[in-house]
Amino acid sequence: MDEELRICSQWWQARECRIVEPTQHSFPLFIDWMQRHRLGRKRVLDTLLAANYHSAGIKQIATTDWRDFRVFGVFDIFHLT
Repeated sequence: MDEELRICSQWWQARECRIVEPTQHSFPLFIDWMQRHRLGRKRVLDTLLAANYHSAGIKQIATTDWRDFRVFGVFDIFHLT
């Protein structure tokens, strides 16, 4: 876990990364998507992340979990392997 936290810290401080935090718009969107898509507790974190991204104007996502973001229909998704 120490190595994983070190990597997270590096990304948090990286110049090329932008911090995206919840807003007054992203949380209601999160609730809407959870209800509209009938998502369960295992989808809470990905859905909150997607709502934060969408509210911040992010339109493209590169991820290995592309299926988790496809349901929202608002992102161009690049599949990583």
